[in-house]
Amino acid sequence: MWAFQRFGNLEYLFTLLFFISLEDSFDGIEAKLKEKYNGQGWLDDAMLLASKLRFSILPRNIVGNFIGLVRDEIQLCLGTRGLHPLPYQFQPLSAQHRKIVGTLRPRDAVISFNWDTVVDYALLNEKLLNEASFQNPFFSAIRMPSDYKIEGAPVSLLKPHGSFNWFSTLPTGLESERIGIFFGKLYEGTAFNTFPPIILPYFSKELILQQLPVFRNELELTYDALANCDELAVIGKQFLTGDADLANSMKRVCSSKQRRVLYVNPEVKDPAWVRHHDSVFNAANVSEPGRLFNDMSHYIDSL
Repeated sequence: MWAFQRFGNLEYLFTLLFFISLEDSFDGIEAKLKEKYNGQGWLDDAMLLASKLRFSILPRNIVGNFIGLVRDEIQLCLGTRGLHPLPYQFQPLSAQHRKIVGTLRPRDAVISFNWDTVVDYALLNEKLLNEASFQNPFFSAIRMPSDYKIEGAPVSLLKPHGSFNWFSTLPTGLESERIGIFFGKLYEGTAFNTFPPIILPYFSKELILQQLPVFRNELELTYDALANCDELAVIGKQFLTGDADLANSMKRVCSSKQRRVLYVNPEVKDPAWVRHHDSVFNAANVSEPGRLFNDMSHYIDSL
């Protein structure tokens, strides 16, 4: 709890935890961190965090344990875990999510940067999701509810920042060739009983991508989907200075062709915000009226 209060930025906190988790033990960890990362602006925070954690946990388990705390708290609030988790038909679904995904066509793609499974279960309940929706070669097990079937081609689901229903066979989750995706509590009784990282921090991302191939491949699939799409709806997510390397990579992959882009975000009232994102996604319809929506209700009314 101290760490969450001290570091309000979860991406920054998890980045520090990631660097600490690369060490074998806490013995002399301050000296090790200083030798490796001397001059980095975050070094003092990392050493402070290590000093607070050194008596309670091994470095290699840090990321998984903190993810477990975040995941449990959010999912208890959502009703997706606990003594009596809801069946998939009653998982936390907003009518808005169901209406939006209900407009999708087979072979469309949904890219979610959220860790929760709200959009996952919206797709599941609209019978748009099956094992073929997950293309990452590092997923070695995908478990759907036993009574669940769809007809026709599914929608693809990409989660480049990870997901609460991803599990690993290894305590650290670093060797990500063994990642399973489970809906409900279907992971119980399997070897997939620990959490892989759910956050892809923007700080030193290249090192993390090297360590976590499941994220590297999920991100590559995301870039492919963006590069090939003809129409894109950007709902909620912003691509600004907070994750500048991600925005720059998206701008690069979208440069090969233009596409129709619409936005659902309160920030659409700011012309500079819209121009920036039009540049990122290489929008072809910059002068099209009616492509800017300040909330999901406004967007749904247009469908």
